[in-house]
Amino acid sequence: MNLLRNESSPYLLQHAENPVHWRPWGETAWQAAREQQRLVVVSVGYSACHWCHVMEREVFEDEGAADVMNAHFVSVKVDREEHPEVDGIYMTAVQLMTRSGGWPLNVVCLPDGRPVWGATYVPREQWEASLMELVRLWRTDRAAVVAYAERLAAGVRAVESPAEAGEGRANWSSAIAAGLAAWKPHWDLRHGGNAGAPKFPMPVQGHWLAAQGRHDAACAAHARRSVLAVVRGGLHDHAGGGFERYAVDEAWRIPHFEKMLSDQGPMLAWLAASLGVPGLTSSERDEITLAASRLVGGVCRDFDAPGGGFYSAWDADSEGLEGRYYWWTAAECAAALSGAEFDAAMQHFDWTERARVDEFGAGAFIPMRPVGASGVAAGTPAMLDAVHAARVATRRPPARDEKVVAAHTAWMAWGLLKAGAAWDRADWTARGLEACAFLTDQMARGEGLFRIWQAGQCRIDGTLEDLAAAIAASLEAYAATGDPTWAHLAARWTRYVLAEFSAPRTPLFRFALPSDTAFAERFDRLDDVLPSANAVMAGNLHTLGAIFGEPSWMERAEALVASAAAGFDELPSACKWAEVAGQIQHPFIELVVTGPDAEITAALPALRRAVGTSGIVVPLPRPADDVPLTAHRYHANLRIYPCVAGACALPIDSVEAAQRHIASLLTERS
Repeated sequence: MNLLRNESSPYLLQHAENPVHWRPWGETAWQAAREQQRLVVVSVGYSACHWCHVMEREVFEDEGAADVMNAHFVSVKVDREEHPEVDGIYMTAVQLMTRSGGWPLNVVCLPDGRPVWGATYVPREQWEASLMELVRLWRTDRAAVVAYAERLAAGVRAVESPAEAGEGRANWSSAIAAGLAAWKPHWDLRHGGNAGAPKFPMPVQGHWLAAQGRHDAACAAHARRSVLAVVRGGLHDHAGGGFERYAVDEAWRIPHFEKMLSDQGPMLAWLAASLGVPGLTSSERDEITLAASRLVGGVCRDFDAPGGGFYSAWDADSEGLEGRYYWWTAAECAAALSGAEFDAAMQHFDWTERARVDEFGAGAFIPMRPVGASGVAAGTPAMLDAVHAARVATRRPPARDEKVVAAHTAWMAWGLLKAGAAWDRADWTARGLEACAFLTDQMARGEGLFRIWQAGQCRIDGTLEDLAAAIAASLEAYAATGDPTWAHLAARWTRYVLAEFSAPRTPLFRFALPSDTAFAERFDRLDDVLPSANAVMAGNLHTLGAIFGEPSWMERAEALVASAAAGFDELPSACKWAEVAGQIQHPFIELVVTGPDAEITAALPALRRAVGTSGIVVPLPRPADDVPLTAHRYHANLRIYPCVAGACALPIDSVEAAQRHIASLLTERS
């Protein structure tokens, strides 16, 4: 019997009518496996995943494949957005077995959860043959199967376990420099990003390179090259706004069309950080600004959830075809647009063979900019609006996954607040604050958070990823408003993380609360598309330690970075760690700006640009004596308090003088 009909996850419900006797992840499934002494199929995916849909059609809807699974296995379906801790551990196992990974992620496990076989997409004949061979081995040579499972589980534990502390604080800079030097030969100097395909936009890397570009010309050039390539390429949904998951080619031409909320907030923050990259022209900034504006508009239109949160994803497929919602033929474009709009589209987009993708449809083109394009012509936003309106009117949109994931909404809030500050957009800031309020008002679980909200109901304990992102967003809300409520909220969630996620014998935090169903414990140490949750917590602890005068929090931040320092040679997978290491090792500027609202508002953009990632700028429009950083500092006239490690210079009464003081501190830093 398929037990997914009672679930609320859109991904699980996609499989609720399969003839496979699926069970949801949980102790009940594992108890059945132990009682029956059956192997367990654990199949992980998510609602927007194209190849998950393909495998469902070809394998899980097939009666023959279902008969094999039902006769010999306990079968468990997992939504990776609901259970990233499950996905992460089994992904590590599959990567050890096959040297590759992806979704759908399929593993076969012992009744205690230890994996013995794994793969991603598998055709039906191969799937049935592999399962039957595993059944044969389980019956005839169980001891060998168990021995292999233990070796593999030990390998997973070794990969996931905390590493020994690396270089001490005094050597972090040289270790990061060595990691950067080892990374540079792997840059794609033609197309941007990292060499090879498929190609994921990596906001964590782009954000760090943008900051490094202030004093490293090669980093500045690659930061500029990469952000412009992504903005101009087919991965960018130019008309609807936002970015697809990844490109299947090295030139950012052909997207894998699923659109995930988890990508959008970090991408928006990367666009904001890129404004300050040396060498960027004004017309290139216009392109980045247009991309940011379209992204915000698209997310607030297409991902908007009741109450202020954001839904999690849009499917890759529609009308039975991958990406049908997004690609066009020239004839379709001509029929949909007016003469002036069509002319503008012909100029703005690339209609050469480079953009043609007949594998999707005869004469199909992926919207992207021509080679050598630059700037934004007058009327471009109106033309893009018209293209989007035409596709809404003539096409069935992809399915939307209408659950809210705490971490992904938090990262979107963080991105909106970063962008609101960078472009001085009060409306973006307000939407970011609304999303932050959704987390605390709708998703609070005691002192912590739930991970999932759906149709007004919350479920599943929040992970370290959820708490770390929510704390980072709350700190950004504090920096945007100066409202001490946000600082206290971030501090409360931090105390919860310290109490519930700390692990023995390591400063690293475990990724999820302890579970009886886990065969190994996960520690999220490396950046991916999202930054390492432990690196984010290190940054949170360091910033909050400065705000509240809590040396123990700053010490824990330093211990976290020290525990990860051995991984600096793993750049680019340690960019967030490298950012936090720089903040700890060098003067971290705490800038309090007080006075009349209008003067604070006028002063903030220049001061934020001056400080960059080297500190925090906090407005103080009214007294806030319950936060040590701002206690007794309110003044009726403009005053700027520059502090480092709690030691503050005399207040400064002009932005220009404050900029000079900040520059002198940063010179000392370098």
